[in-house]
Amino acid sequence: MLKIVPWHLTLMKDAQYYLFSNFHEAMFLIEASRRQSQSSTDQVTKIILSADEIMGVFSMNTNGRLLVHIDPEILNEESCEQILDHVVSEPFPISGMLGNWHAVSSLATCLVYNGIWSKLRMISEEATMVLDQIGNIDIEFQDNIRLLDSSDFAAWYQLRLAYCHELNIPISESLYEIQKSFALATQQERHWGLFIDGRLIAISSANAIVDNTAQVGGVYTSEDHRSKGYARRLISRQLEDLRMRSICRASLFTGKDNHAAIKAYEQLGFVAKGHFGLVFPALPS
Repeated sequence: MLKIVPWHLTLMKDAQYYLFSNFHEAMFLIEASRRQSQSSTDQVTKIILSADEIMGVFSMNTNGRLLVHIDPEILNEESCEQILDHVVSEPFPISGMLGNWHAVSSLATCLVYNGIWSKLRMISEEATMVLDQIGNIDIEFQDNIRLLDSSDFAAWYQLRLAYCHELNIPISESLYEIQKSFALATQQERHWGLFIDGRLIAISSANAIVDNTAQVGGVYTSEDHRSKGYARRLISRQLEDLRMRSICRASLFTGKDNHAAIKAYEQLGFVAKGHFGLVFPALPS
């Protein structure tokens, strides 16, 4: 039987060490837990113990997105049900899950089996990739790549909608919430874009930043500009900007069968390490 306890000061340091040792699969969770440690937030974060050893962490916000990292060795039908008992007791339903693949796939199976989710809308196993040292990027920089600002929201939003539609990812936030998040992210210099003839055609973000580590994500190029190396140029500029901000390590994830993307990331120095999972339930009919 596992022991599941709230995120608190007694275990916080050990829990953060546990997550950082798995940073390539846990950056969303690391940033969420760091925010909870520093101030009052709407996150509900808990620590999973087995024989007094930390074996997992999970966290959920009021939008119902469940972030997890759980050691595969403790995952079975009984442990999944015990973990989900703690999650479903919260006042908001689970709208999706992100985390290490073994945990996400096991918990999703349990959610469907127990009728909490009727069926899945989308489940994806992603290859996680790590760049342990962001070095000087050997690529010609162009002035059509820059950090986005609040005036770019409309163009960015159209690409973001296309990205979510292509990957079949539901959008649970309102337009107001998305615009508010975008404004905050641009203030924190987290969104980049590549422009052709003044039109935004490719985007990338730093979805999580903690200390000297960033997670690159939300990479999308409009369909009419693919296979031209734009995404690689955009991420190269993003990595260089991050390096200039003393961020020396990066991670990302991409579809495990997206061989073209994996090859492009390898050319930038990323190395495959682990598997990430995204899963979303079917929307009510």
